[in-house]
Amino acid sequence: MDYVGELSLTTTQSLLVSIFLHFQEHTCLTSHNCFYSTAAHCAVIGASVRRKNDILVFGGRKYRDATTNDLQELNVAKIIIHPEYNRSSLANDIAILQLSSDINTTNFVRPVSLWNEDSDENQIFGSQGTVIGFGLDEDDEESDTLQQATIPVLDMETCLAYDNETYGKHLTTKMFCAGGKDNISACNGDSGGGMFFNINDTWYLRGIVSFSPTRPNVDQALCDSSKPTVFTDATKYRKWIMRYINTAKWLKDLKPCNGTIDQDTECNAATRFDYGLLLWALTSEENVSIRRFSLNDDTAFNGREILSPKDINRLDKDCVEGRLYWTERVTQSIFSAKYDGTDKKVFITKVLDPLNFAVDWISRRLYWVDYEKETIEVASMENPDLRTTLIIDVDGNDRIAIDPLQGKLYRTVGNRGIGWSNLDGSEPELLLETRGIKDITVSIATGELCYVNENTSKIDCIDGRTKEIRPIVSNVTNTYYLAATDKIVFWSNYGRLVVL
Repeated sequence: MDYVGELSLTTTQSLLVSIFLHFQEHTCLTSHNCFYSTAAHCAVIGASVRRKNDILVFGGRKYRDATTNDLQELNVAKIIIHPEYNRSSLANDIAILQLSSDINTTNFVRPVSLWNEDSDENQIFGSQGTVIGFGLDEDDEESDTLQQATIPVLDMETCLAYDNETYGKHLTTKMFCAGGKDNISACNGDSGGGMFFNINDTWYLRGIVSFSPTRPNVDQALCDSSKPTVFTDATKYRKWIMRYINTAKWLKDLKPCNGTIDQDTECNAATRFDYGLLLWALTSEENVSIRRFSLNDDTAFNGREILSPKDINRLDKDCVEGRLYWTERVTQSIFSAKYDGTDKKVFITKVLDPLNFAVDWISRRLYWVDYEKETIEVASMENPDLRTTLIIDVDGNDRIAIDPLQGKLYRTVGNRGIGWSNLDGSEPELLLETRGIKDITVSIATGELCYVNENTSKIDCIDGRTKEIRPIVSNVTNTYYLAATDKIVFWSNYGRLVVL
């Protein structure tokens, strides 16, 4: 294994750590208790995202090759590249690493705060910031010990004057330049590291090392330390970072979406329709009905029947369009309607035996389990004819659930337990090994998967990153269906549930 380097950075509270890439020599830096920000180019190789198993994260590393008692070693659970990262221009050169466990704060690993986005961004021009890393020194040798340097932040005009051709092609409003004075700057091996500022005895992260111009007339691409380094301005990505490190707060702070939701719109689609409803599908020999209950003491809707389908196996919602979806095996179809039961439509029909399904209301896809074919299939919600088989050889009774914010597909795996994967089916893992799982549902606010276990007569929720299990309720029997809000988990013996 080849050493990689130190990374600095990240969100509200960050910790300085180093990243170690297996198999390939590459140096980068990052930081935060269980989420770490770094440069996107540190987390990719060519056009592909690095495998999480190829990355180790170290906290408290002072020496490049030596091991000390203060060293903490952690694994990576997830790599999140900014969706608009451009590896050619290095625009949006930022990524987040989610760790498998938290890092401990010690005398050698201390927190740093992300610069407040409400601060005057121009006040850093002319000020001095600190960069750290194991990058090349003045002799073009990799440093054996962690180094630091204090360099000035430059305004855009001054930066362009150093090398208009290089900077003019790459600089954006979400970057800034620093260094270039006295041949002191970040260099090869410092990528992904942070630029920190001490304000009233509190350290703040503002920049992430992205790139530097290369020296002319050399065989190897080495930094030109006489010119400024370009940093990704982490402050400009605060909302994006918060989405992953504190989903509940991110959702709470976002305003509800109104009207058409564009791809670049940042709003809380889940609260766009402020209904506060519980829909409950009841099935008997005489009747099948979907009933509507208010969670806000609005008795006018309590128990009112809004739909009478021929059959029903599952309910889920599209909170972007304000529609309810359900499956009917009798008609081999998936239907949708508005939350009040009006505007009933067929979403997809024939050539399927839909049993369980789930809606990804962000990426606009619907997933279902085909009982007869024993597959998990997916279709575009905008064009149902665009459909494909995602996973084969599944148990036709498998339950599935989608977390659109974290980009995860959960499913029961026969009688083995609960598995999860990316939404495209890649990187499948067995999240929880246990028997007797009857239903699963995602708590969007907490990012947990909640499940009912028939064998233990319990309802629990599990954090996919830490594998920590949170007990919800015990001594529940004949429970088959779950639904969850940010504070409450609902369950029923036989009726299907969905919370709006």
